[in-house]
Amino acid sequence: MQKILLLTTLFNLCLHCSLFAADPAPRPVTVCSGANVIIKGDPLALPSTTFLWEFYLGDTWIDAPGLNTEQNYLVSSLHNPSAVNIAFSLRRKAVIAGVPVYDSHYYVTVQPIIPVTNNLITPPLISDFCSYGNPATLVGTTPDSGSSSFFYQWQRSSDNVTFINIDGAYSKDYTPGRITATTYLRRIAISDGCGTTSTSNTVKINIYSALENNAIVPPDVALLCANVDPAAITGAGPSGGNGNYIYKWQRSLDNITFSDIADATNPAYDPPALAATTYFRRIVSSEPCNTSLISNVVTIRVLPQLLVPEVEHLTVNVCSGSGTTLMVKNPIAGITYSWYDDPDRSNLLFVGQSYSTGNLTTNKAYYVASGNGSCSSASVTTVQVVVSPLPSANVVDDNGKTSTCSGSSGSFTVSNPNPDFTYYWYSAAEGGTPLGSGDSWTTPAVSVSTMFYLEVVNKQGCASAARQPVEVTVLPVLQSPIVSIDHTTQHSITFKWSSVAGATGYKVSIDNGLSYITPSSGSSGLTHTIDGLRGSESVTILVKATGSLNCQEGETSGPVTGETEKEFDDLFVPNAFTPNGDGKNDVVYVRSQTVKTLAFNLYSQWGQQLFYSANISNGWDGTFRGNNQPVGVYVYTVKAVMNDGRQLNKKGTITLIR
Repeated sequence: MQKILLLTTLFNLCLHCSLFAADPAPRPVTVCSGANVIIKGDPLALPSTTFLWEFYLGDTWIDAPGLNTEQNYLVSSLHNPSAVNIAFSLRRKAVIAGVPVYDSHYYVTVQPIIPVTNNLITPPLISDFCSYGNPATLVGTTPDSGSSSFFYQWQRSSDNVTFINIDGAYSKDYTPGRITATTYLRRIAISDGCGTTSTSNTVKINIYSALENNAIVPPDVALLCANVDPAAITGAGPSGGNGNYIYKWQRSLDNITFSDIADATNPAYDPPALAATTYFRRIVSSEPCNTSLISNVVTIRVLPQLLVPEVEHLTVNVCSGSGTTLMVKNPIAGITYSWYDDPDRSNLLFVGQSYSTGNLTTNKAYYVASGNGSCSSASVTTVQVVVSPLPSANVVDDNGKTSTCSGSSGSFTVSNPNPDFTYYWYSAAEGGTPLGSGDSWTTPAVSVSTMFYLEVVNKQGCASAARQPVEVTVLPVLQSPIVSIDHTTQHSITFKWSSVAGATGYKVSIDNGLSYITPSSGSSGLTHTIDGLRGSESVTILVKATGSLNCQEGETSGPVTGETEKEFDDLFVPNAFTPNGDGKNDVVYVRSQTVKTLAFNLYSQWGQQLFYSANISNGWDGTFRGNNQPVGVYVYTVKAVMNDGRQLNKKGTITLIR
C-alpha cells in the first residue's frame, strides 16, 4: 500500500513539474507605490511545505521585499521613489515533496506617488465686514499631479482648527454667500490617480460687530483752581470693529462748538493746567465699521487764581555745611504760604511766612506759593540758595604716599594747586600746630613709617571738612636671594631662586659680578636659562634683588655653578616594528640626539631598495610605492655625520610584524 501511495505522489509531482517546465507569460498588474494590494498565488494540485516570493533583479531572482513567505503576496513593500513607472517581474517558489516549483508569474508596474502642487486659493478683494458680509468668489488654482485629474471639496471652520465639509461645494472656485460670523475657508484637492490629497491655504473672512460702549469718566476732582493740572480723563474700552481703535479727543469752552486736540489719540487723556472751565469728549472709530462713535461730555470747572508771593531775597549765599532762613516779604493776613523743594509742588516742606533750610552742601532751589484754603497761586516764587563748596584736601600726588630709607625725609606735592587756597601740613588728623605750609613740603627725617596730614583753606577762611592723611613709608634693605639649579640639558642650564620679600625685581651676573643683566624670565622672574652651551660645560651665576629705591638693594647671593649634561652620540635603530595602523610603533626611525647629517637606506631580502631618507624625522612605514610589504626581515644601512664631526656607519636587520 505504501509503495502505491509513493508512486502516486511522484506521478502527480512530475505531472505538476511538467506544467512549469518553461515560465509562462507573466500577468500584468499596475499599482501605486506602497499600495496595500494582494497578488493571489496560483492554486496548487499538491500542498507546498513553504512559499517564497521572488522578483527578477540583475539577471537573477532574489527574495521579494516584505512578507514574502505566504501563499499570497502584499505588494505594499514594492516602493517607487522615482518620478517614472518601475516594473517588477514577480514569481512564487513553492516546495512540494522537497522539489521547488515556480508559479504565479506577474509583471507588476509600480507607479510613483506624485505630490499635488499648486493647490492655492485667492482671498476676495474685501475680506473684512461689519456685522455681516457677502464676499466675492474665492478663486482656486488648478492643481498638478502628473496626468491625474482632480475633484474638490470646500471646507469651513469657525476656529481655524476644526473644519467641516460644505455641502455642494465641489467646484474649483467657491462663492460663500452671506456670512454673519468670522469664518475660515479652505479647499481639498483629491487626485484620481497615484497623487496625494492636498489641502490648500486658508482664507479668513472677518466679521466684526458694530462699535459700542464709548463712555468716558471725569477725574475724581472736577472742580479746580486756575492753572491746576487736572487728573486724566479715562474711558471704558470700546467694543466692535476689528479691535484696532482710533481715538480723537475734542474740547470746548461753551459745550457747543468742539475742536480737535492735537496729538490726543490715546484711550485716556490727561488735560494740561486749565485757566477756565472746559468741556471734553472722545470720538472712536475702527475699520471696517466706518461710523464714528461720540462719547458723553466731561466738564472740568475752574476757580479764579491767586497772586504769587514776594520774598526778601531771590538769591541767598551760604557756605557748605551752613544753613539759612528764607522769608516772605509783606505777608498778607488770611493767606497761607507753603514752601516746596520742587516747582511742581509735589513735596511740601513747611507752611509759614519763613523757612529754615538746615545745613546745605550743594546749591538748592526752594519754591513758595500763596493759598487761601481752596486754591493756590498759579505759579510759585523761586528762591535760589547758592552754596560755596569747601575745598577738598584729597589733592596730594601719588595718592598721598611716598617712600624713603631710614634716616631720610619724604616729599609731598599738591596736584594742580589753587592760588586762592592755602595748604597747611600737620602731624595730627585734628588740632595741633602746622609743621609747614605751601603746595610742596618736605617732612622731617624719619626712621619708621609715619603719617602726616594736609588741610586746605579757601580765601573765605573755610577749611576742608577733613585733613588728607599722607604717609611716608620706610623701606627695608632687601635680603640676598637663595639660588639653586632648576634643571640642565646637554646645551642649557636653568637656575632658580626663591622670591625676596619687598623685591620689585632681580638682576643676574655670569661674569662674577662685573656686569648684571635681566633674567631670561623677565625683570621680576625667578629663573634664568643659559642656552647654546656644549655638553659638560659649567656656568657660575650671581643673583641680587632690587627694590623701588636704590638704597634698598641688598647683598649679592652666593655663587652657584651648574654643568650641562654629557652629550649622547650613538645611533639606534629598532630591530622590529608593527605597521598595523594602531598608532603604536607603526613607523621605524633612526634615533640619535647628535646627528648632523644622515643617509638611511632599507632593502628587501633580495637587495631591492625600498626606502631612503636623509632626515632623521622621516621613517619607513612598511610600504613600497603605496603597497604594504609582507611580514619578514629587511636589511638597513645608516651613514651619519655627528655634531662633533665624527662619521658613523651602521647596518643591521629589521623585522616587520603585523
